[in-house]
Amino acid sequence: NTMTINKNKVASGLRMGLLKAAVNNGEVTALDAENGGQIIIDGAVKSSSAATGVKADKGSVTAGSVDLSGVTTGLEAANGGAITTGGTKITAKDGGSAVSASDKGTVSLGKEGVDSNLTGTVDAAGRSTVNAVLATSGSSLTGGVNKDTGSTVNMTLKNKALWTNNSAAGSSVTNLNGGVQQISGGTG
Repeated sequence: NTMTINKNKVASGLRMGLLKAAVNNGEVTALDAENGGQIIIDGAVKSSSAATGVKADKGSVTAGSVDLSGVTTGLEAANGGAITTGGTKITAKDGGSAVSASDKGTVSLGKEGVDSNLTGTVDAAGRSTVNAVLATSGSSLTGGVNKDTGSTVNMTLKNKALWTNNSAAGSSVTNLNGGVQQISGGTG
């Protein structure tokens, strides 16, 4: 099943086959594609105070941009699910995860010329992949990166994008291309 939401359309509490979307604040998950469901959103996904902002569990979500605040987990791809976003702004609650990929999930975020700001950890486990492009001077990641040995985290920092690594345990990325890393806690 595929659902496409174009700019200037409002989706609230939608359910289509194996696919559900609820973009009201305070929902457990603001946007959820599950069991092969596919959600394509031309414009922005915005939510505050949802436990999980955008989730793809055996499904896929493509969004022009996301703006998520007060979430425990911003983007979550699990069980082969995939999330792709352009401009990305995520502010996770203290100790929360801006991005989480597990069990062969894939999260790809950011693009050239568009600000992306992540506050919270980036986590990859279970042969999953995170591709993060922070490609403007206004782009940043404030948080650690945690990955297991079977997972991949590719991070591109361009045009003075900044990663403030505040993880006391240190961080691990597979590929780090360009940019500036500021270490304020862990070993980097």
